[in-house]
Amino acid sequence: MLLEAFVTQEVARIHEPSKVVVHSQVEYQNMLQSFCIDVVNIPFDPQIVRFDQLMISQALSNKEMS
Repeated sequence: MLLEAFVTQEVARIHEPSKVVVHSQVEYQNMLQSFCIDVVNIPFDPQIVRFDQLMISQALSNKEMS
């Protein structure tokens, strides 16, 4: 349940820029640049890092489930 909620939240956050209506090429370039920066920064987000650490620790302590 928690994992599903977290993944749903992150996917919604990634897809947020696609809901923007673009009126000019400059606006489109700015939106695209912002989206790309967000995608690149995802692995460095403290919540993602903590989640990765949690998943790794759970996999190591529950080898039969990993």
